[in-house]
Amino acid sequence: MNIKAYKEYPKSVFKYCNLNSNNHTDNFLKNQIWLSNPLNFNDPYDCSITYDYEKIQNIIVFNEVKEIIKDFTEEEMSSTIKNEILSSENPIQNLLNWVEEFLKSSESKKVFKGLSKDIQDMKESILKDFNQKYKNKLKVSSFSEDNKSLLMWAHYANNHKGFCIEYDLSSMDDNENLKKYLFPVTYSNERFDITDFYIDNVINNNGKDKHRLIHSVLYKSEDWKYEKEWRFVISESEYDAETVSTPKPKAIYLGSQIKEEHKEQFIKVCKENDIDVYKMKLDSRMYKLNLEKL
Repeated sequence: MNIKAYKEYPKSVFKYCNLNSNNHTDNFLKNQIWLSNPLNFNDPYDCSITYDYEKIQNIIVFNEVKEIIKDFTEEEMSSTIKNEILSSENPIQNLLNWVEEFLKSSESKKVFKGLSKDIQDMKESILKDFNQKYKNKLKVSSFSEDNKSLLMWAHYANNHKGFCIEYDLSSMDDNENLKKYLFPVTYSNERFDITDFYIDNVINNNGKDKHRLIHSVLYKSEDWKYEKEWRFVISESEYDAETVSTPKPKAIYLGSQIKEEHKEQFIKVCKENDIDVYKMKLDSRMYKLNLEKL
């Protein structure tokens, strides 16, 4: 599955940074970006998922019933009855009915209680399993196609006191890490459905279509569409560090409210490294930002 097939790379992507965190400034100086765990995002609904509980439950229940009845001898439960239970629309209920009818012992109560508890815990464990085993193993860094968003300058760059870094994708080879692992965010009112991924990877342990896992951190509400976001996404198995190297930035954009001392520091560093520097300025008549080259 080619996640990028429906959307071409933009010419450049931009990373908004604040000056309240030493990480952003330090990473800029070292030509690297910080990678975050998607479970720690500020928006609790970012990367929210959905799943077909009944479909997953039916498969889990079928597998569990199959495991249980295989331990019964032919005398305790005939092959015919086993096949009837497994081929029925509700295997677990049929098994429980058989247990109550034919096993008049404390063992039957154990089976009954165990199965009932498993069903109750199942719904919660689906989400927990997915987050712990899979989403928790991804590392993400966010970028935008737009460097003039008033909202993003306010949200992600210290209320216009921070800075924004431009990376020129058009000059990068497709195998360059920043470009290779960069994916467009999908804005939708429907959450990403992990049902098939969960069945293949968690229940059946087949490991099919790992790209569906990446999809799970590329879904956001349509309310965020203005961000025009792209995400660098990599798995812990491929890369276990907290930062990743990037090519030299094409340009740096300083917030309209940046302090003079910070502005001078950036101008000095960028001049030494042959990086263009711009300052954002609010238009005199409209709610938009203009660029001034420094």
